[in-house]
Order: sequence, then C-alpha cells, then structure tokens
Amino acid sequence: MTAPFKVGTSNPQLRAKIRARCVACRTESAAEVALCPRCAKPNELYCAGCLRAVERPDDSMGAHCAHCAAVAWSVGASLRARVLAELGTPESSARDVAALRARFASLAAQFSLPARVTAFIAPAAPKWELVPASHRAALRTRFDEVMIADAQVRREVESAMRGTINFDTRIAAACDAADAARATLVEWDGMLVEVRDQARLEAALAIYAESIRSARQMLERLKERDLSRALDLDAARARALVAFKA
Repeated sequence: MTAPFKVGTSNPQLRAKIRARCVACRTESAAEVALCPRCAKPNELYCAGCLRAVERPDDSMGAHCAHCAAVAWSVGASLRARVLAELGTPESSARDVAALRARFASLAAQFSLPARVTAFIAPAAPKWELVPASHRAALRTRFDEVMIADAQVRREVESAMRGTINFDTRIAAACDAADAARATLVEWDGMLVEVRDQARLEAALAIYAESIRSARQMLERLKERDLSRALDLDAARARALVAFKA
C-alpha cells in the first residue's frame, strides 16, 4: 500500500497550522498575508502547532511545518504497517471485496430455493355444504393432503433457511461497509495529525476487518444449506394440488 501513503505537503490539517505574524508588532494574520494589516511591516510564518518558524514558499497556501510533518509521518508508521497487513495494496483489497460479492452471487444462485417453493398459496377450502355428499369425503381427503404437504414444505424451508435469514441484505451490507472503510484507509496520506485522526482510521480498519470476516462466515453458512428435501416435498405438494383440482 505504498502508493497512497505519501507525505502530503498539502495536507489540510498541517497547512491549517501555519500562521503569519508581524515581525514588529506581532499581530497575527492568515498564512497568505505578506504584510501586517496593522503596521504594514513584513509578516513571518510560524507553525501554530510547534511554534517553529517556517520558510515562506512561493505559494504560502502550501506552507507546512517540516517538523510537524515528520512527527505526523513517524506517529503514523505503526498504523501504516497494520493497514498494509490487513488490506495489502489498494488494488488487492478492492479485488477482495469484489470477489466476495461475486462469490455471494454464485452461492445465492446455487443454494437458494425457487420462488415458487416459498411463495406457494394454499387453495381455499371449498364450501363443504355445497359439495355433493357423495364427493365430500374424497374431496376432503385430497384437500387435507394438499394442506399436509404444504405444511411439510414450509417446515422444511424454515429448517433449510434457519440461520441464513436475510443473508442477501446482510452480506451486501457487510461488503458495502468494507468498501467504505477501505476507501477511508486508501485515501489516507500516511500521516497522523491529531488523536481523532488515529481513532477514525483505527475504526475504519476494524470495520474493514470485521466486515470481511463476517461476509466470509455468512458465505460459508450459505454452503451448508440442504435444499434437496424441500424440493422433493414441493414436488409432492404439487402432485397433491393437481389431484385436489382434478
């Protein structure tokens, strides 16, 4: 992950620490102000963070304190190593998340029940008093067979899907969270300026690691689904329904 981790001399937080002050009256100004607005004497640049004097570059808006930049880079070293160990390169981490999404699409197609199995609506019971008495017993038997077969399918579907309910949205959410955390880490320039920066980056690193782990675990759980009995029972339910309607 070397490429995005470079000392950014235009780091906005480091740049924001640069101030100007008059060499005569010590009036403070913004870094880009060359002359004191109070006495018109030249301003000098200094770092509001460490109070060291800073040389004025051609573009004072790009001024930064070399000392603070060095400290920020040094403090970030351990976190850079952790990010590198967890993500690898930006390209490889992007491929990892993309591979999880592709793997889920493949497993979802392989280990998901057809919509007809879970969307079955049992037929309404006839008005038995309108059914001729000679056909009533046989029709009741066939209707009971449909309802029993439907109950068996529903129990088997529940058993097969138990523990993997809402995996579609949960895996997608885990991949989205990993992508968002990865973007935060990849865009980091490798320096740590304030404690809150470190907390934000460490939180992103934890979210990335946990999201990847969670998505992988859920994908493995998907592979444990056994749908064969549910499909067999659905076929039996379909036969019972045909017999009832005959």
